Amino acid sequence: QLLSERGGGRIDADTYTNADSYQAALLAAGGLLNLTDMVINGQVDNGFALIRPPGHHALEHRGMGFCLLANAAIAARWAQDHHGLDRVLIIDFDVHHGNGTQDIFYHDPSVLFFSTHQFPYYPGTGDADELGSEVAYGTTVNVPFPAYVGDEGYLNAFQRVLEPVARGFQPQLIILSAGFDAHWLDP
Repeated sequence: QLLSERGGGRIDADTYTNADSYQAALLAAGGLLNLTDMVINGQVDNGFALIRPPGHHALEHRGMGFCLLANAAIAARWAQDHHGLDRVLIIDFDVHHGNGTQDIFYHDPSVLFFSTHQFPYYPGTGDADELGSEVAYGTTVNVPFPAYVGDEGYLNAFQRVLEPVARGFQPQLIILSAGFDAHWLDP
């Protein structure tokens, strides 16, 4: 916020802001919260919020990796705090691990974070042995892939890992944090 108020600046090597960045990030997160309300209130069965800037690298108190706010994390916590949900599942697929979202919920057994991503790769997190802290053990599930894994790898991860873990967790809401730079033609 402060950087935007000052006209913009650099948060890290990948994350820049201008005077409008913070407001744009708030509007993106607000749009997702509106959609979350609509789904939980039964106005729609499901929805897709195509929002930018992305969010899964943003940490609780700092932007990172092109991300200013952790949109999926904000929506999950909103659903819990404003709608009384006990269990939320966040599914994150991207070429990069969603380190910010994982970090926010690493000690929280009420949110299951499931991630598929290339490993090792930026940001250097997301190894399969990162499973949550002692109080939330098993609510972080990372499925690291080699480069160019392809459709079969994703299908196996979703069918053999995500599906049984999700059934056991029984989420009341599923949030998909979709990173489309995992496509093999993305530069």
